[in-house]
Amino acid sequence: MRSKNNPENSYELSKRELDVMNVFWSKEGSVIASDIPKVNQTLSINTVQAVIKKLISKNYLKVDEIVYSGTVLTRSYLPIVSAEEYAKRQIKTDASFLSKYANKLEVISALLDAEEDEAKLIADVEELLEKRKKNLK
Repeated sequence: MRSKNNPENSYELSKRELDVMNVFWSKEGSVIASDIPKVNQTLSINTVQAVIKKLISKNYLKVDEIVYSGTVLTRSYLPIVSAEEYAKRQIKTDASFLSKYANKLEVISALLDAEEDEAKLIADVEELLEKRKKNLK
């Protein structure tokens, strides 16, 4: 397990941070804090507000604009990091750990097992491998 003092961990999200980001990633456009507990009822508004501050400091969220929520002005937020980019960062961060403790082919096999459309993923991987082979030459 990596040290909490490792700068690479700035990419990692806690469970609560990931819960909040999942709401942002599931929505089109900006979101206000008070809407998040309506989507994920395990989150309180106090937790959401604290987590949003952390996510802004980690450069996962930004203030989009000031909007009305009823009769009150509030900030709306947009994700800076997409779900896909987060997943890529996690895979890159964990790749060295996996290569030390797991056979890389077993890792690829586990990814295939988790895929709903295995045939399409295999075709996409084959295409990617062909491109990589050409770049090696």
